[in-house]
Amino acid sequence: MNKDQLIDLAKEYDLMRRYRQRTHVYRRYYMFSELYKFCNYSEIARIFDMKHCSVMHGVREHINWMSISDVEYIKAIDELHHRIYKHKVDDLSNQYLHVHAYRTIANRVELTLRFVTDDISAFKGFNEVMTKEEFKKLL
Repeated sequence: MNKDQLIDLAKEYDLMRRYRQRTHVYRRYYMFSELYKFCNYSEIARIFDMKHCSVMHGVREHINWMSISDVEYIKAIDELHHRIYKHKVDDLSNQYLHVHAYRTIANRVELTLRFVTDDISAFKGFNEVMTKEEFKKLL
């Protein structure tokens, strides 16, 4: 989806409206993170008639909830995710990786990966720099 399609989807789900019901907030934060691929915090804030710091907070919360696979958050955003990517958030089989390009700056890309593995112990508390070859071996 492109930026305009995402904005239309946000309008369809009434995410422009300031409403503090948890599911609504979760979906709005998810939409912030999707729009962040196309525009900066200030632009997103103008789209939603909010302050840029609210958008920053929403994107950070999205990253936090996805990193811990928060069940309530995933349940709230699953329908939106399906509309955008044509699959559910946790609809992964052994042969697929779900890759989310969080941010691109110059020639650097920040990714979030979700995949099924037989040995999760190799990834517990994982936070290292490695070569591309070392990464391939982990998969």
